Amino acid sequence: EKHLEYANKVCSEIRAQHIFVDVDDSSKTMQKKVRESQVAQYNFILVVGQEEAESNSVNVRSREEGVLGKMSIPQVLEHFSQLVHDHK
Repeated sequence: EKHLEYANKVCSEIRAQHIFVDVDDSSKTMQKKVRESQVAQYNFILVVGQEEAESNSVNVRSREEGVLGKMSIPQVLEHFSQLVHDHK
């Protein structure tokens, strides 16, 4: 809940690039949210917390590549753009 405003900001920036994204704003634990997202087979899970909010970044997990680590929002958008370009 503490970082919901930042999560929604990230969501808006990604949606502006015509990429589907949603925010899990439930009261579940972070681990439970990540696990449910994995089970639902999301291609990417972007995790935000205090550290990410302070550095304008997200922690990225990929269904195919595992944990990609901390990326800035422009880096995430570039990564997604490259995947679209490469038709992945």
